[in-house]
Amino acid sequence: MLDYLTYLNFLKKPLENPIIYVKKTVYTKSADFRFLPHLLANYKSVTEKLDSYEENRRSLIELQVTLDELKNENDSLRKQLGSPLPPDYLFIPARVIAWSRYLELDIGFKDGVREGMAVVEGRTLIGSVNKAADFRSRVLLLTDEDIAVPAITDRGTRGIVSGRFNKTVLFDQVLQKDPLFIDDLLLTSGEANYPPNLIIGKISHIQSDDAAVYKQATVESEADIPLFKKVFVVERT
Repeated sequence: MLDYLTYLNFLKKPLENPIIYVKKTVYTKSADFRFLPHLLANYKSVTEKLDSYEENRRSLIELQVTLDELKNENDSLRKQLGSPLPPDYLFIPARVIAWSRYLELDIGFKDGVREGMAVVEGRTLIGSVNKAADFRSRVLLLTDEDIAVPAITDRGTRGIVSGRFNKTVLFDQVLQKDPLFIDDLLLTSGEANYPPNLIIGKISHIQSDDAAVYKQATVESEADIPLFKKVFVVERT
């Protein structure tokens, strides 16, 4: 009766907000529990979908990597086909798998690779094969002391290219009387199993002694080895 006459309203109002909060919390938690059986029933389906999504994501990444590799190979082949080498030379494509003193390739004797074959990228000479196993080969670089490449400048001066300390490329055995200048372009002369007119580099420094028979020059190589992923072994038919 007192409540009906609203005499107790002053007591109820302070309690309304806590009561509403408690009811809301209880309802929310009970709703979560009501949803739990449905969640458990679909757990396997959800995990399978997540696994499928992850597998598809990995497949897409692998596909993108493959497409990038194919594009790089296509670019390399286009560049090589545009190289102005004689038609009696064939190109055997190879991937670079390691680089230290030597360059290691993923092709070998079974692919037609033989010791002494030149290795190029485009029109640039990288070195020559000095060892071939069945499925791998090793390339002697222009910086190696064991390499000897007959070369000629764009002025017609001849000499031998070899390496020093695996860092420097030298143009050696150049007659004192023959003209040689900074920035002269150095090419292969077409001897000793090397195709002609492959680019070796440019003359960057000249050491000359009038009393000596020969003079020597340092060469700035055109071969940027760390950037090479694909190269070509040259076979003469």
